[in-house]
Amino acid sequence: MEKNHWLMWGMSGALALAAGRFALYGSMYPCPAALLTVIVGGKCSGWKAALLCIAGLCLNRWGSTALWADAIAVAAVWLVLFLLREYQPAMVTKALIGAVVYEGVKIAALLRLHLLYRYGMEELVAEACLVIGFSYIFFKLYAFLQVGRLPLGHPEGIIVLVCTGLLLLQGIAMPLISRLPGLAGSLQLTQAGAFLLTLWIGHSGGVKEGAMAGVIGGILSSALNAAGPSLIGVLACGGMAAGLCAGETPLLAAFGFSAVTLFFGMAEGMPALYTPIYVPLLASVLFLATPPPLARRLRQIFPPAAQSSGYNLAAKQNILKTLKGYQQTFQYLSRAYILHREPFVEDPHIHSGRMIMAYQFKGMADAVERLSDELRGPVALPVKRAARYRLRVGRAGYARDGQVSGDSVHCAEINRGQYAVALSDGMGNGQRAAEESNLTVQTIYRLLSAGFQPELALRIMNSILLYKAQDEVYSTLDLALLDLFTGELQLYKIGAAVTFIKRNGQVEAVKIPALPMGIVGDISVPSVKCRLRRGDQLFLLSDGITEAGRSEGIEWLTDTIEALQSSDPQTLADLVINKASERCGIREKDDMTAVVVVVS
Repeated sequence: MEKNHWLMWGMSGALALAAGRFALYGSMYPCPAALLTVIVGGKCSGWKAALLCIAGLCLNRWGSTALWADAIAVAAVWLVLFLLREYQPAMVTKALIGAVVYEGVKIAALLRLHLLYRYGMEELVAEACLVIGFSYIFFKLYAFLQVGRLPLGHPEGIIVLVCTGLLLLQGIAMPLISRLPGLAGSLQLTQAGAFLLTLWIGHSGGVKEGAMAGVIGGILSSALNAAGPSLIGVLACGGMAAGLCAGETPLLAAFGFSAVTLFFGMAEGMPALYTPIYVPLLASVLFLATPPPLARRLRQIFPPAAQSSGYNLAAKQNILKTLKGYQQTFQYLSRAYILHREPFVEDPHIHSGRMIMAYQFKGMADAVERLSDELRGPVALPVKRAARYRLRVGRAGYARDGQVSGDSVHCAEINRGQYAVALSDGMGNGQRAAEESNLTVQTIYRLLSAGFQPELALRIMNSILLYKAQDEVYSTLDLALLDLFTGELQLYKIGAAVTFIKRNGQVEAVKIPALPMGIVGDISVPSVKCRLRRGDQLFLLSDGITEAGRSEGIEWLTDTIEALQSSDPQTLADLVINKASERCGIREKDDMTAVVVVVS
C-alpha cells in the first residue's frame, strides 16, 4: 500500500478514537459527528471510524447514563451519511445534515432517558454549530494531507494544526501519560501542548502566525476546562514574542517566549494571569529537544507565507488596477485600428498593416484579461498534475530537384501539457518558399506561446502575409494542438493537404477546404476536434505527397498507411516519403514532407 494511504488510515483511526474523548466544557462532544461527515462518502463506508468514535465516548464517560444519548446520535449520523453516499452531497450539505441529525437524535434520546433537564437550549445550539465548524477543520486537514503541505502563513493552516494537535493530545496522549506516576496532571499537560504549538508556530511563521496560534490554543484550552479565558491573552503575547525571534536560534525564541508568558504572573492584583513556571519551561524544553533533521522536515511540510496577507492583498489590488488599465488601452487601440472612418477606399497594403496592429492589440487585451481573472480567483494549493499521454514525433522530407525544401515544420510544447505541431508549405520552391513557410510556423508558435488564441494567431499571420502581398506571398498551414492531459486534438487546416488519423489499423482522412493564408483579408479558420487514444497515429503531409497519386487521388495513400505495421514515428515518416517518391519517379513534382505523431 502507498505511504500516503497508510498516513490517511492512521490519522483517521487516531482522530476517531480521540474525537470521542474530546469534550468541550465537559459536556459537548462535537468531534465524532464532524469527523464522520468528512470520512463517510464515496467508497469509504466509515464504519470503523464510527466504532472508534463510540469507543472513545465509552472510555471517557463510562458509567454515565448520558453516554447513550451521544453514542446513539453518533450511530445515527453515520447511518444517514452512509445511506446518502450514492447522492454525493456537497461538504457543506453533509455538515448541516450531520449537525441536525446529531442534535435531533441526541435530544430525542435525552428525552427518553429523562436527562434533557441537564442541558440548556443554548448548549445544544452551540454544539450543533461546533459540529459544522469542526467539519470544516477536518475537511481542510484531509485536503492538506493529500497535498502534503499545511501552510502556516494562512489562517486555516494554523487553525487546523492547533485544533488537530490539541485534539490528539487531549484524546490520545494525555490519557496515556497521565497514568504514569510522577507526571503532571491533565491540566498542565493540556496547557503545555497549547504552549508548545504556539511557540513552534511563532518561531516558524512569524509574529502574526504566533499570535493567531496563541489565540486559538487559548480558546481551546479554556473550552477544555484546562485554563481560564485569560490564557488567550497570555498565549497570544507569547506567540508574538516567538514570532519576533523567527529566523533566530531556537534557544532565543524559547527564552523570549518563556519570559513573556511568565511576566504576566508577576502583575499584582491579577492572579488569573498567573501561569505555573513549569508549563512554559516544559514547552520550551520539548521545543529545544526536537532533533534538527525533524525540525527541518516539519518546516518543509508546514511552510510559512512569504509575506503577510495584508501586503499580498495590497499588492494584488495594485496589480489588478494596472492590468485593468492595460486591458482598456489595448481594447481601445484594437478598435481604433479596425474602424475606418475615411470616406475613401484605403490602400490594401495599408489596410493589412492596420489589421496586424489591431489583432496584436486584441491578443494583448485577451491575455491581460485572462491574467486578471486568474488573480481575482481564489488562491489554491498548487497540485502537480502529471500528463496522461506522451507523444513521439518523426519527420521526413524531400526537396524538389535536390533544392532547399519549401516546407517547414515546428514541433514543441507551447504550455505545460499543451503540444503544437505545425507544418507549412510555402508558395513555390527553393529558398524563398522555405523562408516564408519558416516565418509562418515560427510566428504561429511564438504567438501561441505568448498566450494568443489559435484563431487570433492565424489571423495575425494572414495579415502579415497580406502585408507582403506585393511580393505574392502565401502559405498553407497544418496546425495540430494536442492536450497531453485529456488527449484532445484540435486540428486547424488553412489550405493544407489531407491529414490522416490511424487507429487500430483503420485510417480516417481529414480534409477541410480553405484558401491558403495571404490571399484574402478575412479568412475563415476551420478546425476539427477529436480525442486521441494511446496507439493512435497522426499523419500531417504536404501536398507534394498527396498529389503523388496523380489520377488515383488519395486512395493509394490510405492503403499505404493502412499497410504500415511499425509503431516508430520516424520509420513511418520515412516509409511514406519513400512510397511517394516511387510514385513520382526520379524527378519529384514538388517538395515532400511527412510528420508523424504517435500517442503513447
